[in-house]
Amino acid sequence: MLVELARYAMYESIPRMQRNAEAAVRFYRERQPRDGMRVTALRLAGRARFWAGDYAGSAAAYHEALPADDDVATRLTLLVELADTELKLADVAGAERGLREALALSHQRNGETHVDTLHVETRLGALLHATGRRSEGRTLLASALDKLGKGPGTNTPNIVEPVRRNYASGLLADGRIEQAATMLAEDVAHARAGALRGLPLANALRAQALVDRTLGRYDAAQRELDEALAAWNATGGAEVHPSAGNALVLDRAGLQIARGDAAAALVTLEAVATPRDVAVMPLVVDETAARILSSQALLMLGRADEARAAARQALDMVVRSSVREYFPLLEADAALRLGQAQQRLGDPGEARASLERAVELRTANDDPQASPWLAEADAALASCLAALGERPAARALLQAAARIDANHPRLGAHLREPVARLALAK
Repeated sequence: MLVELARYAMYESIPRMQRNAEAAVRFYRERQPRDGMRVTALRLAGRARFWAGDYAGSAAAYHEALPADDDVATRLTLLVELADTELKLADVAGAERGLREALALSHQRNGETHVDTLHVETRLGALLHATGRRSEGRTLLASALDKLGKGPGTNTPNIVEPVRRNYASGLLADGRIEQAATMLAEDVAHARAGALRGLPLANALRAQALVDRTLGRYDAAQRELDEALAAWNATGGAEVHPSAGNALVLDRAGLQIARGDAAAALVTLEAVATPRDVAVMPLVVDETAARILSSQALLMLGRADEARAAARQALDMVVRSSVREYFPLLEADAALRLGQAQQRLGDPGEARASLERAVELRTANDDPQASPWLAEADAALASCLAALGERPAARALLQAAARIDANHPRLGAHLREPVARLALAK
């Protein structure tokens, strides 16, 4: 009964799910330690702890459950959900190792077009794409998408929606915005039609809000984030650790910056909470991202000294961590804001090194014909080189940025204006 109550509460109330799952774990540990339901209870406790922001506790539950179960489907679920937890702890290598084990196991036992294989394949593709291995990530994301409908159960919403969402999120990150926009809009429509609620709905809305922000549909993005926040609050509430809601805080601040409200963004960013497991994290990703956004907002407000300090702190956090190789775009964004602040403070020589690093990292990861974030970095470096008197190199970079810009009929002003402003000053 406790297990079923926890399962029922999964998308209704994280605190209630956790209370029932923890009670079930205690029951099976104390009274029926060999019962197979102990693994199910541990899995539900691990997921509830994850959503509540207790990532070390979540990992402990999954590690306790894994050796106890020989069922392939259950083991795959445990490995996939443990990988989510390990990513929150910035243990990218551990998450990748688990997903590769799961994919090999599913290939062996289930075959290439089995629904469980697709679940794992799209998750591994998304992880690799998000952590600096974009080529392999794209291959896996496309492979999972191509297999939809080719095996039993692979045309149902439970698999179609995550596969399509992960693929579209990869397109968006690469800069292929219009293709991503169509898929993600369909994803939200399907979510609404299927009466999706809680965290799954919040995640779909966050992805759609990022598309709308990128395309300059700021009011639509605000509505989507408001709805996502309402879904999160209804499911999580005040009982979960505040750091569990950091992603939404960062999304809200990013939208405020895009709309030009830098002062509001700085206030919003004060709500980014330190994770409870900070002591075991090699890199606190949310705090690093918050410093980068703060630097951008401070630059908009003309507070270049503070912007330089915030960007330098963010860059140092990435560069000095043991997981630097997995976060190239976080490093790129920090280097971009640092370079902009350095130039603003009259040091184009120092700015050049920072901005060249930002362009290098973006070029290595993004679609060079489509990424507006690469165009933004190109434009920043072009401005710096122009200040140093290197006009031909500056002109070439500006032309590259303008070509990217021209590939997008519609783009947010916060992404369009840096290129346009430099073109006018040419």
